[in-house]
Amino acid sequence: MGLVTPYKILNVFFRRKELALKQAKKDNNIHFGAGALKERMGYLARDTFDVDILSNKPKYSANKLARKLNKESNSRAFFAEPSKVTKGTYKVRHWGLDNKKGTSDDISIVDFTKPKRKGIKSTRVNGVRTVTLKEVEKDKRKSISDPMFKFRHAKDRDDLRRIKIFKERRRF
Repeated sequence: MGLVTPYKILNVFFRRKELALKQAKKDNNIHFGAGALKERMGYLARDTFDVDILSNKPKYSANKLARKLNKESNSRAFFAEPSKVTKGTYKVRHWGLDNKKGTSDDISIVDFTKPKRKGIKSTRVNGVRTVTLKEVEKDKRKSISDPMFKFRHAKDRDDLRRIKIFKERRRF
């Protein structure tokens, strides 16, 4: 392993989205979530920090990306772990400012999730498979109707409002 410098780690940290989408393109995975909305709608979508990717082998994909990020930064600052909340989701994280794995300041970078159903409609945006707006709308409406996802209702309503504005502007 070469010399570890803060510059190398920061460089990889700021290129995390680019590197994750490059791997998603290579593995033919689907980009979804707020990041996918941002790709489709531009400035109308809300900002997001992490990248969400649907993968048939989420554990393999997460470990592969963590190894890639560590190799690029010449460090072991990135690691993959299963999500404590969602079954079938693996997170790639950066160990944060305290340089310790598994503490509260770890920063989630990419979420790899196993798709719950087959036939998720997607189109290619910049070479990466990205969910369609129709799929996003359907998913948001479903989560708003479910009382278990009450913590997401405000975000989902906001996203639906932004999608509606985007569709109205696209007509002209």
